[in-house]
Amino acid sequence: MAWKRVKFGVAAALCAALVAGPLASAAERVTTRPGEATLPLIPDAGDVELSAAERAKVEAGEIVVKLVERTKEDRQARAIGYLKHNPVELWSVAGDGRLQTEMYPEIQEFEELERWDSGKRFRATADVSILLPDFHYTMTGCWNPSRTALCWAQLSGDFDRNEGSQSFLWNPARRETLAVFTFDLAMKGILSLVPESFILSLAGHNLPSAMHSVEAMVDKVRTRDPERAARWDAEWAALEPRLVSGDWPARTWPPAAPSTAATSASRHPSAEEPAP
Repeated sequence: MAWKRVKFGVAAALCAALVAGPLASAAERVTTRPGEATLPLIPDAGDVELSAAERAKVEAGEIVVKLVERTKEDRQARAIGYLKHNPVELWSVAGDGRLQTEMYPEIQEFEELERWDSGKRFRATADVSILLPDFHYTMTGCWNPSRTALCWAQLSGDFDRNEGSQSFLWNPARRETLAVFTFDLAMKGILSLVPESFILSLAGHNLPSAMHSVEAMVDKVRTRDPERAARWDAEWAALEPRLVSGDWPARTWPPAAPSTAATSASRHPSAEEPAP
């Protein structure tokens, strides 16, 4: 079996199933609309836990991949590392449905079904291997008010569970963005026999590829669409001072002094925050 393609394809497909990505207890969840799937938490600065060795690797420019077990039933693959672009550029590209098939070859079709102020619903088809059938899924996703993160969850489709997030934390001193990509999935049918830990491990090790795909797409869009690049620059000129001044607690890295109330609120994509 072409496991290399399978393991990359699943990871890329899930990250590209993004639209769409905050921290309190693992039980905290949000819902975009009544009756729709609950969305995963979006990692903010207070949720990025790194050992001394892991932090040294990240500061040296490496991407650290780890499995986070919030509860025995709630495990998540997570990649953490610096990207050279600012959160405005990265968020814009990551959430652009028109770019999904270009960023991730495994995504054969991507169609936005509905959009509202803080989210959207979409469907996609992923071809992860010639030895497996195409995966089809419909998802809901949303983004936080500062537009520095997005998250998604499956409404229906070929996975038993399929959710994830992409969070972009600005580091003012380094002038780079600490990206945190997460996902959690479980298979249906015969593929459900594959241990979840094995699936998360395989796909998790390919999250860095997804991060670099988003980074590379920013460069491509800047080259071929100068007007969009100019809009990014204007948006970033307005957003950066607000991030640095603390308008959105926990959306910069390293984290500021702990503030339980502020940090908890910032984890919810639907939290009441200042308008962008």
